[in-house]
Amino acid sequence: MAWTYPVKCLVRFTRKIERFTRAVPFSDFPVIEDLFKSLRVVPTLLYMTIAPQVFYSRINRYAEGKSSIVPPPATFATSVAVLFIIGLFKSENEARALLAFAVVTAPVWIYLIIVVTYVLIFLDRPLLHYVYIFQPFWMGPELSVMFSPSVIARIDGKLLMRASMFLATQCFLAILVAFMPAVGITALVMRIRPDLYPDYLPNIFGQAFAGTLYFSAILLTWLVARPAAYLFLYCVRIPTAQVLQLTIARKLLATIEANDNFRFVSDPVTQKARSEWDEVVVKLRKQERTICAVSSRAHREYLTMRSEIFLEPLYRCLDGEKDKSRLNSLRKVAAGETLLSN
Repeated sequence: MAWTYPVKCLVRFTRKIERFTRAVPFSDFPVIEDLFKSLRVVPTLLYMTIAPQVFYSRINRYAEGKSSIVPPPATFATSVAVLFIIGLFKSENEARALLAFAVVTAPVWIYLIIVVTYVLIFLDRPLLHYVYIFQPFWMGPELSVMFSPSVIARIDGKLLMRASMFLATQCFLAILVAFMPAVGITALVMRIRPDLYPDYLPNIFGQAFAGTLYFSAILLTWLVARPAAYLFLYCVRIPTAQVLQLTIARKLLATIEANDNFRFVSDPVTQKARSEWDEVVVKLRKQERTICAVSSRAHREYLTMRSEIFLEPLYRCLDGEKDKSRLNSLRKVAAGETLLSN
């Protein structure tokens, strides 16, 4: 996949920093040692930005601190504060207090920022025509998960709070980066012609400010809305049909849609569909085993949700003689039955 090479480079960079901090004695320079240790979060930040879907699909592991390349949530948040945030405040305690408050209230203010961002984008009527043609902002199907009552009711609160240490820190930096152009234009206008403020919108500087503000909103959709949507998608305790379609069954459903619901199938398409269905079954069994260990009620709810996935076109690719096991698995999923052997 396209993201594997950058991620491997980030892993090598992280390990080189760790070897360097172990090899060089920093006993006389504790501040420098802390700085170098904090640099370990830079690859994680890049990883979260380059491949948020991959990062948050493994959030269970990362939130528990079981990764050798991604630091634990508390370590990550503290290190990012040391590198980027503390310098913006007069007191280190103020910076840490703000970071703690941002993590605790992350679901609230991130929701508000996402709503305001898309309202700002769609209210800009002069640019609305070009927006629909080029669509420079991100608005994937995962965004609907954040506003689905059935998904919100099934969110794993403990996992969400631990994962918010990653997301809140990332979004805090993204907001600073996204609004730099708009703030810079405003400062430039006030410096050149202070008498025009706040009546500068009709002039060229006002248009420049409006353009940079719109550009900031576009950046926020990629740097805030996108990772937040993936986080909520993978923090669901009992996946709904919508969540399963966007995670485990996503690749298979994309193949079904690309081939017109398998109305006219060829051998390569059939083989691809069989292979992808085998992968889906393996993942569904693993997921069902995990949920089954929680409670029988959660297991029954999961089976009901899973049966709502639209997989009917897959029957056209499966042969009654050659694909008996595949057909059996497909019928069990559609009927809401378990895939686990007794």
